[in-house]
Amino acid sequence: MKDTTLLSMLMNLPAHWQMSEVVPNLYDGSILLKMTYPRTTDYSCPQCSKRPKICGYEHRTVEHTEQLMHYKTLMSFEVPKIYCQEHGDVSFELFS
Repeated sequence: MKDTTLLSMLMNLPAHWQMSEVVPNLYDGSILLKMTYPRTTDYSCPQCSKRPKICGYEHRTVEHTEQLMHYKTLMSFEVPKIYCQEHGDVSFELFS
């Protein structure tokens, strides 16, 4: 089993996020988990459920609330930027 598969199961990540890489940093005591969202996934506006236009991706890094093996856990995301004709630019939820 790959380390990304095991950590995804242990952290109970939503199915739509995929862990692409695990980067340990022994010097500062952290683990960076690089996450991807499949480009083929259907997106919808969280306010009206209509299919919006995807206008790019933005990078977000967040600290996970739980540590892995005494390491600070950081999660790095490429989050879809969406534009809804009714609501304009809409923030995409990381864990909806």
